[in-house]
Amino acid sequence: TNKPFEVEIVVAEVGTEPADDQLYRLMFDGSVADERGYVAMGGLSDAMSSALAASWHPGMSLGECVTVAVRLLGEHGEDQPRTLDAAQLEVAVLDRARPRRTFQRLSNGQLAELLG
Repeated sequence: TNKPFEVEIVVAEVGTEPADDQLYRLMFDGSVADERGYVAMGGLSDAMSSALAASWHPGMSLGECVTVAVRLLGEHGEDQPRTLDAAQLEVAVLDRARPRRTFQRLSNGQLAELLG
């Protein structure tokens, strides 16, 4: 039997202040969830969401956020825990301080520096 292709999408808008930020998750069934601060999607998203709830707090630095995300992907992304490095990842951020376009893809060098 064919299983319908299931897709979830995150839509984010960066406001001029953190309180103005918007984060929505569009589920494959057409429903929309208003998220606050973070969102986990994919096969083990329930476990990752619980771990994010325990690790995330407002005002975290970019380095802290990336480190937590990479650690949790390593712990919850596969059947066995794994260590991920910058060369295995593709990361982008929304930065309200950038002129015109807030989207910025991080290079492997930038990512490696953030991961320390």
